[in-house]
Amino acid sequence: MGQATEAAGEVVVRWGNLKKYFEDLETVAGQAADIEKYAKEEVFNRSGFAYRLCVLQPLADMMDTCGEVFGDLRSTFDESWEDLIASLALTAEEIQEADGIQGQAYLKAFIDLAGDS
Repeated sequence: MGQATEAAGEVVVRWGNLKKYFEDLETVAGQAADIEKYAKEEVFNRSGFAYRLCVLQPLADMMDTCGEVFGDLRSTFDESWEDLIASLALTAEEIQEADGIQGQAYLKAFIDLAGDS
């Protein structure tokens, strides 16, 4: 989206990349869902403890709890992620609006100068 240039504090926004940036953010959100699904179905799967002689069988009851905690973490992530995306979208909109206002000021100054000649 932006890139630091040689001038300190200056940001260059490449508007053509902005759509791809938001698509990539959406991809990351989808990956979070995939991670949660994998954790619940594979990592915290109690089927490995389902035989009578398993000394770790008491852990089986904790697998559901661990999966639920992972789901809670995902919910917290989703809320923060949505806030981040909304903030980025708002910032991009404000920068685009400010660039447009600045561009109009340059155009007005040019027209004023052209009209004076």
